[in-house]
Amino acid sequence: MNSLKKFGLIGIKERAESIGGKFFIKSVKGLGTKIEVRIPLNFKNKKSNAKENKNTVSR
Repeated sequence: MNSLKKFGLIGIKERAESIGGKFFIKSVKGLGTKIEVRIPLNFKNKKSNAKENKNTVSR
């Protein structure tokens, strides 16, 4: 993958799936297109987990 950011539909699909999300497209001729992205609310990426573990104090 090149260093350019992807903002197209394929890029959106890849990013959603990389964090456990889902991406849907539905088109109906004459009625338009619906794009839906579902992202889990409980998602935490590896970077944020590392920061939380580093800043957590054990008692």
